[in-house]
Amino acid sequence: MRERTLWTRPYFGVLLGVVAVSFAAIFIRLCQAPPLAVAFYRMALAAVVLLPLMVHRGWSQLAGLRKAALARALLAGLFLGIHMGVWVSSLYFTSVASSVILVSTQSIFAILFSHLVIKEKVSGGVLLAVLIALAGSVLIGGSDMSLGRETLLGDGLALAGALMAALYMVTGRRVRQELPLLPYVFLVYSTAAVLLGICCLVFRVKMTGYPGQTYLWLVLLALVPTLVGHTLFNWTLKYLPAYVIGVSLLGEPIGSTVLAYFVFGEVPALLAFVGGVMVLGGLYLLVRKEEAVKRVVG
Repeated sequence: MRERTLWTRPYFGVLLGVVAVSFAAIFIRLCQAPPLAVAFYRMALAAVVLLPLMVHRGWSQLAGLRKAALARALLAGLFLGIHMGVWVSSLYFTSVASSVILVSTQSIFAILFSHLVIKEKVSGGVLLAVLIALAGSVLIGGSDMSLGRETLLGDGLALAGALMAALYMVTGRRVRQELPLLPYVFLVYSTAAVLLGICCLVFRVKMTGYPGQTYLWLVLLALVPTLVGHTLFNWTLKYLPAYVIGVSLLGEPIGSTVLAYFVFGEVPALLAFVGGVMVLGGLYLLVRKEEAVKRVVG
């Protein structure tokens, strides 16, 4: 058996993936373009890059897909489009740290959604983790309250982005059981791009005429965090337990906050810092509790 090099080891892939997705908020902030346009170009460019692969082998994988599964994939794409639109917008009103930490609460919304709608039982340990993370979110909001209404609007948009991301994950979970990764992500990226493009037309968002560097940031946004980062996470799922990936994703808010300090000079307030630690700690407990339940049940 050929020995793995550093570049092909799963844990290195996880680390590289965390670094890649941590740049998303930074690239968005650097774009001198309206938020809806930034969200549209991120999804559209990612879909365009995937198109040659779809032509080569992806279309055949869509053959025989049930209409119900196709409808769920399109619905997941709509949720992804709304998630991108509101989360990217949040970065224009609040700090990188607050936005990225609050949008990371998507797993909490997924659990609450499953409990309230699907009536899945929630253990005491999971409930405690959710309460800790929610308390941390309240602290972040309380800290940002002194910065004005626009900052609170950004926090609210980030939480709305978390809710939409949870709906995207819950909706897409069943589709992924029937559809391979490539055609699935192409469908959801394309659907999200179409929705965002329509929104740009309806709200008469400026789509061209940006400074030259903006187009570079838009391309990097589509390539680095979207295609490289998320693709690496999906690749490592073949070799590592899901909870390892879940815990690793908590590195994105940390990485984005550190990058925001060096690029924009943003330093989280003490109360926001404490709230961020509580959110990440609660999410860490949440991921570990879910994995423990899976080991017992499975």
